[in-house]
Amino acid sequence: MQVQTKTTGIALTPDIAAYLEKKTTALERLVSPQAKLYVELARETEHHEKGTIYRAEFNFHSPGKDARAVGESADILSAIDQAKDELAEQLRTKKDKDKTLFRRGAKQVKDYLQSWNPWRGE
Repeated sequence: MQVQTKTTGIALTPDIAAYLEKKTTALERLVSPQAKLYVELARETEHHEKGTIYRAEFNFHSPGKDARAVGESADILSAIDQAKDELAEQLRTKKDKDKTLFRRGAKQVKDYLQSWNPWRGE
């Protein structure tokens, strides 16, 4: 999975970069290697809560799949966690849905083939 990171209003320290890489590698088992993940880390100043609010936005693009997740928190690491958890849930749901649809179609084909008898002339 290719990961591109963009920061707005904050510096990408080695600790944050290592933490982000650790969290994004956990998503790799849910997606294909050709997938792309765009991560934007930002500090928001005009927010309805007091103090500094950090925002982590994950945009995922892959053939047949697109997903977006946003996490906001007073700590950049917890914002990354929120966004990663939301994105993982979306990808897991999509993967389970695809698997279910494939199995349903395979069951219909199996039932048809089992009911078909070549000696009856159908």
